[in-house]
Amino acid sequence: MRIKGVVNGKIANTRCKVRNMADAAGNVTVFNKNNEPKTKIKEYSKEHRIQIKHGRHTSEFVYDTGANITGVNRATALRMGIVDHERSNISRYPSRPQDVRGVGGTRKGHRYGGVPLTLVATGETVLGDVFVPDDMERYSNLFGSNHMKHIKRYRMKFK
Repeated sequence: MRIKGVVNGKIANTRCKVRNMADAAGNVTVFNKNNEPKTKIKEYSKEHRIQIKHGRHTSEFVYDTGANITGVNRATALRMGIVDHERSNISRYPSRPQDVRGVGGTRKGHRYGGVPLTLVATGETVLGDVFVPDDMERYSNLFGSNHMKHIKRYRMKFK
């Protein structure tokens, strides 16, 4: 029986290329076989913020590994074009009413399906559901795990 890479009982050199590059801040960029960068970030604080783009508008989101769904406050949803009107839930994305329970209590709002969000750091666009509350209070924009699981070239590790 022949095993690929083994010659006379010794493992042959397969000429693997090291594809890691680190900067002064400790961020490690790994390149895949297609030479596309994969960014891994070690965060030492409790919160990490990323830039997310939808259409022509860019907003800052909290990278929240505990959020099951991406949450956007109504002002940001209006600016990004997810919701078309301030007082109604008219949108080009399919929606349904939903209550979301979080740290601040239960919020009434709508869940919009299949909203594409682009991560500015890598240029990747991922689809997922977005929750928009009905009231106009200022909530933090949360980038939830329903969008995170589709990202291929950006990883976070909290230390």
